[in-house]
Amino acid sequence: MATYLAFYPEDNNKIVVGLDDCSIIIFNIHENDQPKIKLEGHSKRVTSFAFSNTLNLLVSADASAQIIVWNSRSWEKLRDRNLQMKNATQILSETQIQFHPDQQKFLVAHNILLGIYEATELQCVSQWDPKFATVINQATFSSNGQMVYASFGDGTLAIFDASNFQMHYMIHPSIYLSSISSLKIYPTAIAAHPQKPNQFAAGFTDGSVYVFEPKEPPSGNWIMPQV
Repeated sequence: MATYLAFYPEDNNKIVVGLDDCSIIIFNIHENDQPKIKLEGHSKRVTSFAFSNTLNLLVSADASAQIIVWNSRSWEKLRDRNLQMKNATQILSETQIQFHPDQQKFLVAHNILLGIYEATELQCVSQWDPKFATVINQATFSSNGQMVYASFGDGTLAIFDASNFQMHYMIHPSIYLSSISSLKIYPTAIAAHPQKPNQFAAGFTDGSVYVFEPKEPPSGNWIMPQV
């Protein structure tokens, strides 16, 4: 079963597919009869990957929080590591990968941590572990890479400084949801505006989408138009 896919950025005739058998395959859509490239090294289903065109790297993640770096030209496995987690018995998670706009480091979102790693040596630059009892659903860089937007299973949204994970804002669901519905509705998707660094959207389990935009500090207030 395919669990994640993306076009190869240097040749959009090639598709890279992550599978639930722990492998990644690369194939040309116009050459179905040609042998496929198969990358093996993960121990659980592949949940996400991202390319750095600057470094010629593919970084992939799996459900056991294993990260692997591949050369995106030769497809050689360069290095791998497991995320540093306090709870080693944590259940499997849809570990997510996103490259910073500088293409040198990447964001990792796991259900119990957020981390930023340097891509070539897989060194952890910064990490954040929730201090409250909830899971991280998704996270994304702002368009300029200076902030990280994150959503949580209890309906909370947060904005962090991408350099050190200092939390600038926390948005409680009571701000944008009624008291009746707030316990049943929570964000399942989050996306940053591609041109406006201080704006992001969150999609919720009831099908609604909210766009959030902070006013100038130090007010800490938010404009929240519903679309």
